[in-house]
Amino acid sequence: MKPRYEYVPDHEWRPVKERLNSLLRQLQSLVFEELNVRISYKFVGSSNRDGGNFITRIRGGNKGYDFDVDLFVDPPSSGGYWTADSIRLGILDCCKSVFKKAGYQFPEDRTSVVRVKFLDERNRNILHSCDLAAFQDLGDEKGLRYCRKYDDGSYGWVLRGGHSKEAERKLSWLKEYVPNWYELLREEYLILKNVNQDESKASFQLFNEAIANVYNQVQQTLRQ
Repeated sequence: MKPRYEYVPDHEWRPVKERLNSLLRQLQSLVFEELNVRISYKFVGSSNRDGGNFITRIRGGNKGYDFDVDLFVDPPSSGGYWTADSIRLGILDCCKSVFKKAGYQFPEDRTSVVRVKFLDERNRNILHSCDLAAFQDLGDEKGLRYCRKYDDGSYGWVLRGGHSKEAERKLSWLKEYVPNWYELLREEYLILKNVNQDESKASFQLFNEAIANVYNQVQQTLRQ
């Protein structure tokens, strides 16, 4: 039987996000102290979509829910840019200190992110996790790139896809002309999460699909 998704209630995830904010500020301080690198951060994805709650989890599952955070690295004061390996490994080491002290598991160095998990120690279930992706503006025509780990263990600065101007345009239109756009979008997004058969499809892709579906439904209603 296919797992069913549900929305995480605000009273559950908001305190966790506040705690993560505190830990991320500690991470900022430690990265500057240890690496002499200034970073800023921003919550992205489900916990930062238009101020609403699009955070989901599998009902009765053991993987909890997740947060996505983008870390933005300031360039060196001497000019140029930081190497990908120095930033990723430096942030990984600092995460070991900051998040382990707060009860999180040992950080994982994954392909696109450093992932930290918080477990229910009694049942060994994941209550929530947080994915940290590092970005740096390489200037010229390259612009903003994220740090990626390759199969051979090396690191590089890579352009990240997934941005959709069309989805942004349609969402802006919904916000302006459809009073209940938020409720419609929440309903459609959860439907798509539950009927999706493609495990490789990311949540942001399903969110963009939900925007397109709601937009098309509204447009069809207006034409009738």
